[in-house]
Amino acid sequence: MAVGERAIAPYSGRREPLKVNAFEAAKAACSQLLPLFPYVGPDAMVPAIGVSLHEGRDVGRFFHQNSVDEVGMCIGGAMGAQPGAIWSTGRTHPVGSSDDDPEPEVGSYGVITITQRHGDVEQKESFMIRCRKCQHLLLRHSYSFTPTDPAHDELESFATLIECTNGAEEYNQDPSIRTCSKCGNVNDPFPLDVWGWRHYRSNVIAAESSRRALADVASQTTGAPS
Repeated sequence: MAVGERAIAPYSGRREPLKVNAFEAAKAACSQLLPLFPYVGPDAMVPAIGVSLHEGRDVGRFFHQNSVDEVGMCIGGAMGAQPGAIWSTGRTHPVGSSDDDPEPEVGSYGVITITQRHGDVEQKESFMIRCRKCQHLLLRHSYSFTPTDPAHDELESFATLIECTNGAEEYNQDPSIRTCSKCGNVNDPFPLDVWGWRHYRSNVIAAESSRRALADVASQTTGAPS
């Protein structure tokens, strides 16, 4: 191999290679963003499927800030981006309907992937909402985590979805947060149900609780006479 030539490292056995059909995954997704593979630990490439069908209602708008890069790719659809288009989202980027056109065109749809590259150091993210009238920052829900490989068979979860849910709930539950201190505009609650994040969070809780219950039963019966 020539000096400086790049090569993919041999498979280490750390993560089993997997594949998935993006359109099949989109049909079964409980959230508008969902990791395609069960690997979100250190050094993992984390592609998440994004699926949307706009039905003529405001889907809300938030800003996402991440200390790691994110890359988007349009798999297919009719939503402005051409199938196959690839773009960098930027460390801080808007998500959702635009302020100029809060109600997306009826019937627009799309399946995309948003891929994060996790490191092995602390990752910092923020979920932010700005005033729809003057863009003043109303809420910044910041969180951080260090990707770690799960112990034993503990389930991994996607912190972005869980923390975005927590931030949106904080915003919706306090009218004083939604009232802009700069222009006085009272902003509507964030339409959290449209995004489905709470479904993901509740599924994570149910799955992990069930896994632990099974592990407890297994530990109690190990070594017991048949």
